[in-house]
Amino acid sequence: MIKKKNIFTVAIILFLFVLLSITLIVINSKDKNMQNVSVKLKWYHQAQFSGIYNGLEKGFYEKRGLNLTIYEYNEDDIAESISNGTYDFGIVGADELIVARSKGLKVKAIAVIYKTNPSCAYTLNKDIKNPQYFKNKTIGIMKGTNIENSFYLMIDNIGINRSEIKEVYINSDTEWLENNSIDVFTGYNINEPNILIEKGYYVKKFLFSDYGIDIYGDVIITSDENIINRPDVVFSFVSGTIDGWNYAYTNKEETLKILKKYVPIEIYDFNHQKLMLEEAIPLIFYHDTPAGIMNLDKWEHTQELLIKSDIIKEKVDDYFTNEFIEKYYETKTYETPYTK
Repeated sequence: MIKKKNIFTVAIILFLFVLLSITLIVINSKDKNMQNVSVKLKWYHQAQFSGIYNGLEKGFYEKRGLNLTIYEYNEDDIAESISNGTYDFGIVGADELIVARSKGLKVKAIAVIYKTNPSCAYTLNKDIKNPQYFKNKTIGIMKGTNIENSFYLMIDNIGINRSEIKEVYINSDTEWLENNSIDVFTGYNINEPNILIEKGYYVKKFLFSDYGIDIYGDVIITSDENIINRPDVVFSFVSGTIDGWNYAYTNKEETLKILKKYVPIEIYDFNHQKLMLEEAIPLIFYHDTPAGIMNLDKWEHTQELLIKSDIIKEKVDDYFTNEFIEKYYETKTYETPYTK
């Protein structure tokens, strides 16, 4: 009787050992098939990048074989960091991509996030009725951002010379306006001005798109090398990101809960992030169009503006591709917003 019990115990142990071994083999096999990739954000963690957070938390990248690491903004040149392989993917402004390409950096846009330009100037001064009133005023600019380029494009387009304004390079703290250190600030329409509005200020905003600078905002970029040598990885990242934004469109409350995992708790403001997300969605699905797809005419218009303002000397080529975003929609097996 004791021997039978011992045999049964041994059999159970052997069975559990075999089961554990099989499980470990499956896990190891899965890990070996996963590709480690990284994305560099153009700003600090906030609702602006909700599609990426959703893609990670809801498993949209994982199911496509990607193990994604997200890096938030610092002062690194994102395009250069993508070109030299420090990061695999990045979020930049459309104008920044073209400028990078004009400098010889081998980077390319693979999808657009914001289909219209969210950059703006804003002020607390009620006497400033339009950008023509910027003359002889002190303008706060965040140096090294696509907002800076957009501002220069805008004033050039309406005939204001930079010598007619006083530019100061500062950080994004809205207190510069609150304490009257500057007259006008620049930022993203969905972010900085809303901070002041939420504090009860009357804020006058001037969207650069209303003054001829209707260019793309955030775009996803990668290196030419990735496109050539790792097209499956590029396709998977584009797909996971657009899945994340489609999810945000239909699941805003859960998206905001996911966002709390990324925005430091000491600066997380639910109402501010909620408003940012609500205002970001129309920029992504602009005029009821599918997320991600880019238009040549809009890119060419951007190049013409950059040349006119002497930011680049001549047009560049081979700087964007719809290959991966078009494949995404061709292979969809379920409905997404505006793809019914």
